Amino acid sequence: MMKLFYVLLMSWLLMPVSWAENKYEVQAMEQTDQCWFFKNLKVIEQDNMIMVKGRMTAASRFALPRGHIDVAAFGPDGNKLAETTTAYVPSSLTYRTKQKGGVRFSASFGQSFPAGTVFKVAFHEEALMEKKPAHSGNIAK
Repeated sequence: MMKLFYVLLMSWLLMPVSWAENKYEVQAMEQTDQCWFFKNLKVIEQDNMIMVKGRMTAASRFALPRGHIDVAAFGPDGNKLAETTTAYVPSSLTYRTKQKGGVRFSASFGQSFPAGTVFKVAFHEEALMEKKPAHSGNIAK
């Protein structure tokens, strides 16, 4: 009986923490003919700074191409508030890296955003990149 009490007490104490994390939403944008995907996307807010973290992985060991990851913030009304690009250098997906969820990436914004902000994450291959990348096919329209 005492164990049940402690479990209920801990879940009650941790409930506000889990609700606080749902202030923002993160979406991964799918692109045609992609052989990679995003996992474990999350938004961390601390000291008026926002960080979007996640992992990028693929089904095949050599399917992670070279390129960059775009992260854009859209307000509750749908207007783009900010965008950033994070450098990404692929490494081979060893068995251990795949078990952990893939290769890590993160992008940070030096400002805070209103509640209900949606962060969209997309990947651009280096082969598709030009001097100034055309983002017509994903989030940075």
